[in-house]
Amino acid sequence: MKNRRVLSALSGVLLSSAVVIGTLTPSMASYAAPKVNPYGIVQAEFNFGKSGVEVVTEGDVTYVAGIEAGDYVMVKDVDFTDGLKLIGACYKASGAGLVEVRVDALDGEKLGSIKASNTNGEFKTVYSTMSNVEGKHDIYFVGKVGSVDLDYWTAKLGPDKPDPEPEPEPEPQPEPEPQPEINPYSTVEAESGNVVRAEVKTEGDVTFVSGLAPACLVTYKNVSFDGSKTIGITYRTSEVSIVEIRAGGIGGDLLASVKLANTNGEFATKYVAFVDVEGVKDITFLGKVGSADIDSWIVMKAPEKPDPQPEPEPEPEPEPEPQPTKFNPYSTVQAEDGQLVGVAAQNDGDVKYVAGLASGKLVAFDNVEFDGTKSLTLTYRASGAAMVEVRENGIGGELLGTLKIGTTNGEFITKSFQFANVSGTKKICFVGKMGEVDIDSWSVVKAEVEPEPEPEPVAIDPYTAVQAESGNVVRSEVKTEGNVTYVDNLQSGCLVEFKNVEFTGSKLIGLTYRTDGAAIVEVREGGIGGELLANIKLSGTNGEFVTKYVAFDGVEGTKNICFVGKVGEVDFDSWIILKGPVKPDPEPEPEPEPEPEPEPEPEPEPQPQPNENLKFEYQINSWGTGYTVNFAVLNTTGSNIEGWKLKLNKNDVKIDSSWCVKVAEEGNYYVITPESWNSTLYAGGGAYFGIQGSGAIGTTIDYILE
Repeated sequence: MKNRRVLSALSGVLLSSAVVIGTLTPSMASYAAPKVNPYGIVQAEFNFGKSGVEVVTEGDVTYVAGIEAGDYVMVKDVDFTDGLKLIGACYKASGAGLVEVRVDALDGEKLGSIKASNTNGEFKTVYSTMSNVEGKHDIYFVGKVGSVDLDYWTAKLGPDKPDPEPEPEPEPQPEPEPQPEINPYSTVEAESGNVVRAEVKTEGDVTFVSGLAPACLVTYKNVSFDGSKTIGITYRTSEVSIVEIRAGGIGGDLLASVKLANTNGEFATKYVAFVDVEGVKDITFLGKVGSADIDSWIVMKAPEKPDPQPEPEPEPEPEPEPQPTKFNPYSTVQAEDGQLVGVAAQNDGDVKYVAGLASGKLVAFDNVEFDGTKSLTLTYRASGAAMVEVRENGIGGELLGTLKIGTTNGEFITKSFQFANVSGTKKICFVGKMGEVDIDSWSVVKAEVEPEPEPEPVAIDPYTAVQAESGNVVRSEVKTEGNVTYVDNLQSGCLVEFKNVEFTGSKLIGLTYRTDGAAIVEVREGGIGGELLANIKLSGTNGEFVTKYVAFDGVEGTKNICFVGKVGEVDFDSWIILKGPVKPDPEPEPEPEPEPEPEPEPEPEPQPQPNENLKFEYQINSWGTGYTVNFAVLNTTGSNIEGWKLKLNKNDVKIDSSWCVKVAEEGNYYVITPESWNSTLYAGGGAYFGIQGSGAIGTTIDYILE
């Protein structure tokens, strides 16, 4: 920017010699302006009209500051003799912003949009696709979103026209400075890279690299890494696609292979593992399979590794007295007498306890002499829901008991928990799993000499909602948000097992879940390798828990079932089974020789009337561009009802797909009728079904239930 002073002086000369041709207003003045060459660098402050902005100088840089919604900068008589393809804008912003480029008027034809992102206080140049325009025009830069500071702009030639010979400048512009380093820890727009064999497109407010297919690539130079763990890509594809990310170029080291699934026309974000990278690198996004549109990407930094050992106390306490050789668990055992890993002993008045037993921390006791056990008694304090496992020999040892703990309102309380029957000398560990617990002491109750046989495990009724956290959770965690407790991040290799589930027939299974993108959960009998009972394909829920029903036919008897993560990450709240209708008793044998009834004279069909014996409920789950609606038709009488029909007004809903019903159209209504298996509404029962639609939806639906 060595020639900034020259250009500023030139602007002053041009403005001082201009002839006023209209009435001046506070927001804009019209001048007989010289022709502007857009193919060189045009300083933003070189304008012939502006509103809501100001010209600011910082050091050697003079720029237009604060282009916000409704503000504009206008340049007259810009000569696009050779057409237009791209506009490059040098800007800075502290967050997301959008500036529209319009021609000949503030509300004139939009040529394109300049999409801005946080530049961390530095000026950054970005090129945006524009509609072609030729000849002399006035150009308006109009603020739409956020706040953007504009230093200069330049135009690239239109299609199929060679670059003209540059006009000689009194003092030629310097070569552009090298591209600044890219910060991968804030969002990087895909089109800011060097795009090869793909193209940059704009749809609405979204500018993206379109059609990244095999042999197509986008390269980003001078990416400054300070460690990395995952990379997130915002993309859109209509098929299974793969994009590789490599260091340097096509033949460089593979940093990540990103497998992408169909996003049904929407942009979605997927996070995958990324090689830990340090230093300034050039990286390349390379299409390998299918074709994907890439909007942006971001890297998540690898967390600092914690010290393997807890930090020593500033003033270590005196060495404790040697522990007794053996522990007697049938009298009170003080928690602080164990081996403390990741926790410490503290005092609260006369009470000495182990403070803050949380996930990954434990208290171990060697040489505990058991002679049969029935239950374990724990004296503890907790400020919220928590869980502690008691295991033999260490974190990975046999599970002896699970202690589910609630808040104690700041007080130590004593509670008994079910505990495995243990005999012999053992090492046992109290392992934190969820929340935080302060433990004062523990003991066990001895099993009776002739204990009664343990009761059969409690059978699970799948026809009422089963909470996910009530199962055996493997390689996932149980979390609570407000009133919702759920299994967090059920993904590949993770599962939740439910034992002794008593089935008396099944037709559908409903899963209440939350996910950020496409995911799959399998339901299997017995374990990961057991018989597949259902394959549940899930889509993004925009941060909300929703319920999806899929086919789950003909399961009978007492089973152990597993919910196994296969694709993506899912927060799992609960599940329920909808039973198929009970088969009716066979019809009685016909009379030996029934008298044929005379056929009645046909009567006119009665007009449909609302059925007062049926109750209709529905729940709308909308994410702005689409929705699902779950319906229930309920029999409120004491006897069975054969057949039902529901009409939905097309003005209120658009049906793209449905489940558990048949859908037809009749005039201004969708006509919904049951399948053969849910046409009978048994006393006190109902039929459950749903639809999926696109676009927006209101809060009510006009219907007729017959």
